Amino acid sequence: RSTVPVKTRKPLLKCLALLAALSPFGLAQAMEQDRYILVLDVSNSMWGQIEGRSKMEIAREVVGDMVKDWPADHEMGVVAYGHRRKSCQDIETLIPVGPVDAKVLNDTVKRLKPRGRTPLTASIEHAAGELNYKEQPATLIVFSDGVESCGKDPCALAAELEAANPTVTAHVVGFDLAADQADSQLSCIAENTGGRFFTAGSEGELYKVAQGLYAETVGKAIEAVRSRIGWEKVLI
Repeated sequence: RSTVPVKTRKPLLKCLALLAALSPFGLAQAMEQDRYILVLDVSNSMWGQIEGRSKMEIAREVVGDMVKDWPADHEMGVVAYGHRRKSCQDIETLIPVGPVDAKVLNDTVKRLKPRGRTPLTASIEHAAGELNYKEQPATLIVFSDGVESCGKDPCALAAELEAANPTVTAHVVGFDLAADQADSQLSCIAENTGGRFFTAGSEGELYKVAQGLYAETVGKAIEAVRSRIGWEKVLI
């Protein structure tokens, strides 16, 4: 049984995985290992307004801006929930994981209309499955304006994903959260997978968060491969 503390174990495992990827045999394939999926909240609460605009409208534009320069070799997919009906089963893969076509992604997101509930836990589980998370590194980027409304525990799920594969990471963006939600279910998803938790209360803040997410994911991955020793920075 390992005696390495849990908080130390995940960075150590990520370090080993990155070292393997950056070995002479793995360097050429390192960029191909970067696979991401967006999990978008399209629940009815996304009709709520900030400075005269719906949160959904703002989110569409921010996501479009984030992916406009996304490298094609960093594969991405899109999962949405709450966009068709008021059901805890309303979860759909809108774009399978693959090379990013910014126009297709933008057009897809623009068609989304808030309608339903917040099956946050099941949506994250579904998205992780789309990334084949048990077999390879996987990064989830979760946008939500609220917490689970379908009776499941996203914190427990995040811990299960981490246990199944320590290279699974979920970055979570809480948009216009209520005061009692700011440090609850959403933050623990990130904490339990070694990801980052961001909050944004305005359009400007959400744009800054999106820029930070790009730097945290694609930016660090590109830097690591180009420098060949950038794996140290990935673990910061």
